[in-house]
Amino acid sequence: MALKLSHISADTIKVICRMDSALAGTGEDYQAYLDGGLDESKLVFVEGDEPTRFVLRTVLPYGLAQRVKNEQTAFKDGQMTLQMAFINEEVRCALVDIVNPPTLAPDQWIKFERDSDGGASKKLMELLIAADVAQDLFLCKKAYADRGSSGLKKS
Repeated sequence: MALKLSHISADTIKVICRMDSALAGTGEDYQAYLDGGLDESKLVFVEGDEPTRFVLRTVLPYGLAQRVKNEQTAFKDGQMTLQMAFINEEVRCALVDIVNPPTLAPDQWIKFERDSDGGASKKLMELLIAADVAQDLFLCKKAYADRGSSGLKKS
């Protein structure tokens, strides 16, 4: 018997945030998008408009994955606690590009900036967190990772 990682790879995914003004559908449409493995055919778009697409790594490089892991837990008074701040760090480490729609003027584009460690810049993350985009990116990445099964299969 061997261990297989069924759908985990070093690829990237393009995701759309629920509050994108190019979306004309309902919350149920967006949930169907998440549940359907980020299938854009589940979304309804405003005619003549395109969404902004965020490009995320499906698997983090080891060094960045360790940073996220370190953000997940903290020790205080001998007790280990789960920290929710790791969500923003995971998004920062996973984000590799932003594809702005051609319908948007270049001066309105969200410009991707990389930090020295390979993740998105802290300045960009501050903007994404303030706009509640980081949470959506995390949910999309999680939905992609959770599709099907745990990713581990016996063979």
